[in-house]
Amino acid sequence: MRTSGIVGCAAAFLSTSSVLAFPTIFTRDVGVSSVPRIVGGEVITDDDFRFVAFIEGRGSDGSGTTCTGSLIAPNVVLTAAHCTMAGSNVHYDASAYQIGFNHTTPSMTTEFKGYSVSKVAVYPDFNEKSLRNDLALLFLEDEIPVSVAESIKIYSGDILSSTQLFAAGFGITDPEDTTSVPTELMKVELKPGNDTFCTQNTVGYDPKYLVCTDGTPGKDTCQGDSGGPLATLVGDTMALVGVTSYAPLTESNPNGLCGQAGSTGYYVHINAYLSWIAGIIEAQESDISIGAGQGANTSSESLTESESESESGSEFESESKSESESKSESESKSESESKS
Repeated sequence: MRTSGIVGCAAAFLSTSSVLAFPTIFTRDVGVSSVPRIVGGEVITDDDFRFVAFIEGRGSDGSGTTCTGSLIAPNVVLTAAHCTMAGSNVHYDASAYQIGFNHTTPSMTTEFKGYSVSKVAVYPDFNEKSLRNDLALLFLEDEIPVSVAESIKIYSGDILSSTQLFAAGFGITDPEDTTSVPTELMKVELKPGNDTFCTQNTVGYDPKYLVCTDGTPGKDTCQGDSGGPLATLVGDTMALVGVTSYAPLTESNPNGLCGQAGSTGYYVHINAYLSWIAGIIEAQESDISIGAGQGANTSSESLTESESESESGSEFESESKSESESKSESESKSESESKS
């Protein structure tokens, strides 16, 4: 469950006025200690979410974390930057990760062997305390066959009041029961919040960089869902709107329980970072994005007026090295709490 403050990716609980979508933290010899999933959702039974990745990072001491991600190119998974944190100012090595795509959750008490990661690129201005710019790219050693998973394009259109949003992830389904871990990928339909509501619930809200949901009780992302997709339909195809990042603590929900009245989730608005992503993966923006004009399932006034701007900066690269420090839940203190 979420705790006070913001919790960073796989590594630590942070104390402030927000709650992050924690990554799941586990120790192999004792099993999972916190594995969060979609709240108020359903098991995915169709092919619309074949791009969703299960991410496991493990330290040499047997501890680690799990998050969710999205395949945006045959060998690139997009996730939350806090999912790369093994502790305060400490990133997991690329060799610490295993990535899966079969819509099922590997047992944390057994050795999971998925696709290996060769490099990690964290957005250069990521702030682990505020979770601003909470994005990272995991480069896989091998391209994923289309028979296994298909990449999703980034949505470049406006977010409207009627835009249908869908979140998916490998997090817990009951905010008060950290053992409520389904064996399959879950999804939940969410509604966008308006700028007034979103501004009231977090510090420094900017719709150019963040998307927030309307706080419908009983429907939310939760621990273990960090880094996962917030998507919309463009015609009959899913397009990536956001990356699950954090949820704020409010007077009505001081403990940051997922899916409670007055609780809302915040997602990194990917379109604002399209230029950076395209540059890092060496692709044309037009090849990895899709706009509303191509059939988005929307009809009302836009909730945001900002357009996407180019983001630049040098990447943080973590080449495969030896597995190092694993995180602890007591290490870094910060201003939000993650939903990984």
